[in-house]
Amino acid sequence: MSDAKHSPAPFRLDTTVCGHVIVDALGDSIAGLALRTGDHPAEEQLANALLFAAAPALLAAARLGRAAIAQDRLLTIESATVPRPGTLEPDLSTLDEDAAAIVAELDLQLAQIDAAIAAAGALS
Repeated sequence: MSDAKHSPAPFRLDTTVCGHVIVDALGDSIAGLALRTGDHPAEEQLANALLFAAAPALLAAARLGRAAIAQDRLLTIESATVPRPGTLEPDLSTLDEDAAAIVAELDLQLAQIDAAIAAAGALS
């Protein structure tokens, strides 16, 4: 999606003698982590830096996963319901118990993904 408010992706991780630097696609430094701080050993700081650098790819994967789950939800509803009289809109009251449980689980997954995307400030 082109509505990104974050720095241009992909991000990369550069490591210096002082710490880890997250660099955007333009080559600009956008974040840094010391090699070691207080209770955070070097291995943890590296893991944090790698996670930060992977954020744009993770956001893209979340969006793709959300689209696939939304499609699964729609297909489940379409295959397990009959249309409301006089419309093509599915009548959710005709869902059997198993299909209703699947739709409820998919709704929960969509809500979790939406919350994660929103936490990244990227819900559109």
